[in-house]
Amino acid sequence: MISAMIPSSQNISIFLPGSIPFGFKMQGGREYRAPLTILSVSSGGKAHLQGLKTGDVLMEINSTLTHNLDHTTAMKHIKSAREGLHLVLTRGTMTHEGGLQAMKEYSEAQDGILRVDTL
Repeated sequence: MISAMIPSSQNISIFLPGSIPFGFKMQGGREYRAPLTILSVSSGGKAHLQGLKTGDVLMEINSTLTHNLDHTTAMKHIKSAREGLHLVLTRGTMTHEGGLQAMKEYSEAQDGILRVDTL
């Protein structure tokens, strides 16, 4: 159990259609020793319409785990999305340390899962 996370937190999968702009700002990354977190969501934008919220912590960006991503690499993954952006995130009030721990635990849980891409 993650002590820094409120029990009501949950993992959510969101798909944003098309390509940039998706309508959100992100902060954090490995070089900041901070979880990749949604800083703001533009009202009426794709992210807003699909339910992305300020404070959501990104666990995956188009099937890439975010635990060890720096901010620039995360942005490259987002900007390179041409046919939609699939995000897996954790939602719920948590501390900075709780966000980092949630990313680490999610990443470790995914290590044992075989991923198959459909082409």
